[in-house]
Amino acid sequence: LLLIPGCTDTLLKLITPFQSAPRDYFWAILLILSVFLSYWIVKDRQINTEQLVWAAYLFFISLLEEIAFRALLPVLLANTVGIIMAVVLSNLIFASVHYITLRWKFSNCIGVFIGGLALSRLLNNTEDIVLVILVHWVATFLNTPLAPTLNKTQAS
Repeated sequence: LLLIPGCTDTLLKLITPFQSAPRDYFWAILLILSVFLSYWIVKDRQINTEQLVWAAYLFFISLLEEIAFRALLPVLLANTVGIIMAVVLSNLIFASVHYITLRWKFSNCIGVFIGGLALSRLLNNTEDIVLVILVHWVATFLNTPLAPTLNKTQAS
């Protein structure tokens, strides 16, 4: 999506709040990580590399999904179907990806669709993609705070 003309300009516009106050985002990230660490300490009584890698993975997924489904895809679709339909279609695709690739239950995908609409609304109101990425990161952590484990029966 970033290779399509105009997409880079859209993304640059949406990171303006971050560029204006990067220190605020640094503190927000530290706060978020402290919440994650507190959860892991209470849950497992330890913090290990796997959990830190999991938090980084959740951030990376949040970053990619928000850039693709909240920032760029709606802009690309808006020229042909209008902005409201573009946001709805983008979030339908977003939910469908969770259903098809992650094999989530349909009811959970409806929640993902509604959550995606809420994130789209937040982006529309703030024009701050970094804030939306951080909100997505927290929501994803609340959904899956620990990395999935492989059962021994699955491994064989």
